[in-house]
Amino acid sequence: MTNADQIILDLVATQRQASTTEVTAILDRVAQASFATYPARVPNAVRKLLVRYGIFVASRLPSLEWHLFKRIYDERQWPEETTAAMYEGDLRKAVQHPEVAVWTYRYFGRPYAGFLAPSHVRSAPQPLPYLYVAYDPGYGTITTGYQVSGYGALFDSNCTNIVRHR
Repeated sequence: MTNADQIILDLVATQRQASTTEVTAILDRVAQASFATYPARVPNAVRKLLVRYGIFVASRLPSLEWHLFKRIYDERQWPEETTAAMYEGDLRKAVQHPEVAVWTYRYFGRPYAGFLAPSHVRSAPQPLPYLYVAYDPGYGTITTGYQVSGYGALFDSNCTNIVRHR
């Protein structure tokens, strides 16, 4: 676990405001983080949708792969030619944006850091104005990234201890 991961865990536990130095450490860490590759269940709705595109996938895929399929074919937020490396790069670029907003919170009780920046992914069939990235300090990985209409679309009733740091 990195120092930045420990900072995130502390911020979530205490709900205190991060210092500028801490925010910088978190941004530096997440800007270099990989997307989670652990096996994840692909929802049946996504699998059925992919079949319409001639893509047949197992019921479990590396998390990065199924998230990319969802963003391209279900939500249509990335162009079809987007590779996993390009998707990861887009998420890292969002974290590095000078106007990125930073939150810490719990999602289903698990600690996370979240990042919202203006989206630079504009060539998709259905782009939205902002790009959101979620990072899990326990795994040290990005766990999701998608485009949203704004701050109001980020946190639901499963999110608690939400603190904005920047």
